[in-house]
Amino acid sequence: MPALTPSLLLAAAFAGAPVASAAEMSVGAIVSMSQDLPDGAAVDEPVGLGFAPTLVAPFRLNLRPGGPALRATLSTQTAAGWARVSGGPEDAPLDGVRQDARHSYTALSVGPELRVPTAAATPISPYFGAELGLGLAATRVTLEGEARGIVEGDLGVARQLRPMIGVSAGIDLHFSPRVAVSVEAGYTVSRTPARALVPSGADLLSTSDFSLNAFRLGVGVLVPLPSNAQPR
Repeated sequence: MPALTPSLLLAAAFAGAPVASAAEMSVGAIVSMSQDLPDGAAVDEPVGLGFAPTLVAPFRLNLRPGGPALRATLSTQTAAGWARVSGGPEDAPLDGVRQDARHSYTALSVGPELRVPTAAATPISPYFGAELGLGLAATRVTLEGEARGIVEGDLGVARQLRPMIGVSAGIDLHFSPRVAVSVEAGYTVSRTPARALVPSGADLLSTSDFSLNAFRLGVGVLVPLPSNAQPR
């Protein structure tokens, strides 16, 4: 019987230890188009947003192979449209006057993601998840007509950091061991209260309270970490 040296003891200890899956992490990039849905409860919509190009960058940490994962998502979108502004001098206040605007929203969120069980040989991997996070909402308003001249310059900006909730569902198509194609739909909700425009003079203008109800659909790629692993 060979002598029990420290090297043999270490080898024996690690021989029975589970080896972490090489595909426990992955990162992706999804190019989407988003559309803000109407608030519904408001008679006069506080904002109007066109289609918004959206970039979604998900990072997944699989808790076990083929099982649930923890997902962190960085997303950003921008859209041209309009916003209603109110305020101004007491003798001639503005009340919900429509102005051209550009809206942007950048969010970082975290949450669980579940995968629908499929056969090992199936190249399709469906998934769905939910996330909570924070988003930076920015509204850049081009002031025209009666709103022009109330603030310093012709451009007013309102920025605020707001909580958000999002859900997503999609499929990963595994046609290569080094990269997968992702098709994903998502929905994001974030309440954005009225906010004063800056820079401003003594008479403030503010945006209107509204909810971001953004539905998105896009396609992208998913790469496992390390790159030689299967992105499941």
